[in-house]
This record gives sequence, C-alpha cells and structure tokens, in this order.
Amino acid sequence: MAITASTVCVLILLLSVTAGNTTPAYPVQKIIDNEVFIINGNRYEAMGTCKEILEGDWVVFLQGNPYGTCSSAVIQNIHTGATCLFWCD
Repeated sequence: MAITASTVCVLILLLSVTAGNTTPAYPVQKIIDNEVFIINGNRYEAMGTCKEILEGDWVVFLQGNPYGTCSSAVIQNIHTGATCLFWCD
C-alpha cells in the first residue's frame, strides 16, 4: 500500500500541531450570573463582563493557576481565542 506525499504531509502537520500544544485545557463546568465561573472544580470571579466564554467551552490559563491558587488569572477560550480576566478564590 503506497502512501502519497500529501498523506505524509498531513500526518506530519497533525503530529507537529498536537506535539507543540502542551498547555492543558479545562472545561468551564458552570457559570453563575456571568460572574462566577467554575473551572477545574475551582471558583473564578470575572473582573468584568465575560460573555465570550460559555459553559462547556474549553479554556487554557495564560496566567494564573487552574487549581485556584492565584490572585488573578487570564483565561482563553481555545476555540474562539477570546480571553477574560478573573479573580481567583
């Protein structure tokens, strides 16, 4: 069975994309009044309006800590690229 050059290129591209993304993502488990976000079992309070991140979205922490041990955090929606600022509890 022959593998075409385009198939090899696609496989290399997929491997490089998945290997290069080592930042873990977490689902937004619950949102209360668009102010309190439960992520990774921890409570984060939005510093302003954060309508671009919805319940069920997957997010990464650009700053702060996914375990709630921080004073503030910047979280990014991995699908839309939207970011929000949060206070950590």
